[in-house]
Amino acid sequence: MSVRFYALVPSEDGDRVLVVEDADGNWAPPSVQPRKPQSAEVFPVVQMLRRRYGLRVPVLRCLGYEQAPDGSWIALYLTEPPRAESRLPEGARWMPAERASRLGADGGAPGALIAAWAAAREGAIPEARPPWAHRGWRTEVESWIRAALRARGLNGRISVEQRRSWSISTVLRVRTAQADLYFKALPWYFAIEPSVTMALGERHRKSIPEVVAIDAVRGWMLSRDMGGQRLHEVRRLPAWEAAVQAFAQLQLHELSHVPFWLKKGLPDRRLPTLEGQLEPALAAAVKRSGGQFTWFLERIPELAARLGELRAGSVPDGLVHGDFHAGNIRRKGRRTLFFDWTDVCIAHPFLDVPTLLFEAPPHLSRPSAQRRLRRAYLEPWQAFASAAELEALLDHACVLGIIHTLVSYEQILDSMEPGSRWELEGAVPYWLERLAAQLEPRGVR
Repeated sequence: MSVRFYALVPSEDGDRVLVVEDADGNWAPPSVQPRKPQSAEVFPVVQMLRRRYGLRVPVLRCLGYEQAPDGSWIALYLTEPPRAESRLPEGARWMPAERASRLGADGGAPGALIAAWAAAREGAIPEARPPWAHRGWRTEVESWIRAALRARGLNGRISVEQRRSWSISTVLRVRTAQADLYFKALPWYFAIEPSVTMALGERHRKSIPEVVAIDAVRGWMLSRDMGGQRLHEVRRLPAWEAAVQAFAQLQLHELSHVPFWLKKGLPDRRLPTLEGQLEPALAAAVKRSGGQFTWFLERIPELAARLGELRAGSVPDGLVHGDFHAGNIRRKGRRTLFFDWTDVCIAHPFLDVPTLLFEAPPHLSRPSAQRRLRRAYLEPWQAFASAAELEALLDHACVLGIIHTLVSYEQILDSMEPGSRWELEGAVPYWLERLAAQLEPRGVR
């Protein structure tokens, strides 16, 4: 699929937008074709504006996607205005926003998205819009970063570049002479992640990224670059087995800290709570999917029975990552690092496992590899039950973990700015399809 990212660079008053001339003499906002077109990955836009046009402006948010007449897809990213509006890059000019909104009638420029942005400027700013989507936020953050670095003795010149940004987080890369770091900001409903990461790091230094500074109120975190590889880039099955076993051991260690985590404010998704969330979460997910999975509602008694089996088991509720896929795990030598604890909660620990199993690369999705991963994860839990009993509990968790994920998505989507929910809504049908596959009479044993 061909995707092109456009940058909507407005003038200070917002009445004009920056356009550049292409080889055919057509005018359009600056654009780039990213190698990996993911809407949250804003670095290609930031890099294009800096390298081609000398513009150092942060991206505020993605205004949306639309399909061009040739079948390709285009996305439009709003930036802050340039600091020195009069110094236009060579080959660029300002175009009235009203005129720019008509671009693309016969081509691929994002005129309709520009028109929607121009119309929305007259209305009130949605209360749920994240802070980093507002002008001036970046300046405040850079001051905080510099102060945090000075407090740790990391002085001298620093550079800050924007890497990712969407409704549920933004990430900046911070380079200093002594170290590379990452800054992350989160919306109010994920603001506990910095405190959780710091607390876990004090008990599990080899398994959690080193946190340099946090602002617990604003949901800000500055941490050192972890290095290593994301687990999804590692092909060797033994490395995956070591990762899941290390995570099980971390969860086991945290069982005694459940009262601490609940007092700290982690969401309570223990099985009695999840039981009450099952039907409304599934009904909401079916509605978001356009009603194509209504037959799930007839299976609620079966799902409730599975939940009862999990509750009857001897494995207690504990710390759950909540988004335990291979992109949130890094291997560095023999170490395994777990990060991105945005969805952390207290629930049945086995609910984390299905996400990793379902999203394993093809060669690790074969039944033999999946069995080995299951055994590696369950082995540390054998103090609670026999291997056969643990396997049965994990079977139930592989179904109920999807319900748990749908509960998370529903709460996140309800908290997001309505105009940005498209960023995550596509995940709901994906997980419903996973649930359909799990409810069929087949599985890994």
